[in-house]
Amino acid sequence: MDEFDLDLQEASDMNAAYKQESRSLDRRICICGHAMSRHHFNDFTGSHYCKPGQLACACVNKRPVIEVPNTRYFMRKSHGSGSKHALTLGVVASIEALGEDFTKGRKWLVEEVCDICKKETKYYPVRVTPTGEALPDSDEDQGVTAFMCSECRETN
Repeated sequence: MDEFDLDLQEASDMNAAYKQESRSLDRRICICGHAMSRHHFNDFTGSHYCKPGQLACACVNKRPVIEVPNTRYFMRKSHGSGSKHALTLGVVASIEALGEDFTKGRKWLVEEVCDICKKETKYYPVRVTPTGEALPDSDEDQGVTAFMCSECRETN
């Protein structure tokens, strides 16, 4: 490094910050709809980010919600809530591709309750603001998803 007018430690720190992580065997999926292995921490900026393939996800609160036999089908982009959400799209793609292997091999890691009122309900991912207000499908994703019951979706 004598031929460079640079600090060796600074260059080493940059290498570490941009190091490609090895493949993970983590089969959990975040509520944002992407594999937990796609969530990273950047030492250089000191921030977390979700990068599924060439996509950039706005996820700010990683939360594993389901464990699946194969994460490759969870490389989808959210276009809104419910059936337009990346989590739903990934589950549907997995069912279509793997069929019974997926339905037998998946394991939900969270209870079927509304994140807002805590009432028992089926899973329905909703893009929300950091304060829990539902976002219309046309609004910009703020990186937070919650499971919401129909009553909370209507009043929110």
